[in-house]
Amino acid sequence: MSQLSFLAKTLFAVAMAAFGVLSLVSGELIRAPASLTPQPILVYLSAAMLGSCAIAIMVKRFDYLAATALGTAFGLSFVLLHIPALVAHPRDADTWSVAVATLALCGISLMVAARCAPAAAAARPIRMLDSAGRIMFGVCLLVCGTQHFMYASFVATLIPAWIPMPLLWAYLTGTCHLAAGTSMITRRWMPLGTLLSGLMFFLFVGLLHAPRVARDSGDPHEWISLFVAVAFCAGAWLLASQAHEPSRARAYTAPLYRPIRVLRNFYHRPAAL
Repeated sequence: MSQLSFLAKTLFAVAMAAFGVLSLVSGELIRAPASLTPQPILVYLSAAMLGSCAIAIMVKRFDYLAATALGTAFGLSFVLLHIPALVAHPRDADTWSVAVATLALCGISLMVAARCAPAAAAARPIRMLDSAGRIMFGVCLLVCGTQHFMYASFVATLIPAWIPMPLLWAYLTGTCHLAAGTSMITRRWMPLGTLLSGLMFFLFVGLLHAPRVARDSGDPHEWISLFVAVAFCAGAWLLASQAHEPSRARAYTAPLYRPIRVLRNFYHRPAAL
């Protein structure tokens, strides 16, 4: 496992653990529609699952099952909670933002599960799991990038005051979201695109979200936004780490090509002097 992959999984686990704590503090389900008022038992169960899954991923015990459970939970949240909310409020920007963030968290969880799968797992289902997560994350970034252009004036207000030309940065970050999402879905220039995308989210954490949390540390929603950016950074760098790791498919098919390599080496031996 490359250092970048290890860092990405650690950041993801930290974000999930933080979500569990924030769920208890706020009394809300993480990234649930604003109109939903959950029962306390659901909040406790959600926090317990997030915390236990984060620990499992950190210590690498049952990490495959933990990441799969997280992906299933975020996926069910998107289907059962967010799709009805989008149907009811199709023009509401906040509803779209929360919905696609949940979809991205589902996708990142599935990608983590694919990286944590045991060696005995079948290659094709794992590839499908990884591809589904990658596409979900890419779709989220496409929607976020589109919103940067639709609501550029609002996005510009989020840029720190010391950074000049905030409207330009709103359009620039929107373009980066679109480029990264397209790269993830099409797999064109994906190692570079995802590496830079992860760096962008990492800078968002330090330059945008951390100062907002410092100004209003009592608002759990600011903390949630910060750790969503941490999870997005983890997802992007997890994809970037693929460029430095042999594919699972290649590992499974290597024995099939070994006789071919032996014959090739035999016929290409240098002639004896």
